[in-house]
Amino acid sequence: MFYSGRVLITDEAIEVYKEVNLFSAWNVKASWDNEGQTLQVDCEPSDLSFNWPWKEIESLINLGIDNIPSIAIEIRDRDAIA
Repeated sequence: MFYSGRVLITDEAIEVYKEVNLFSAWNVKASWDNEGQTLQVDCEPSDLSFNWPWKEIESLINLGIDNIPSIAIEIRDRDAIA
């Protein structure tokens, strides 16, 4: 599969976005790391993988960003990891 554009991160009812280049990525997986403080997005090739600190995600939530067409990566139970 070939992706490009934004990645949509869904944490229960929260939707936030990050611009990433996943044009030639595959095996895209996302999980919470660092006791729920960092979202780790892994893919192949690995140089497209990235970490996304929760503080940055939270700041986007506070801006109220929504309605952006994107690729969905569903993340649930962030607090259950801590």
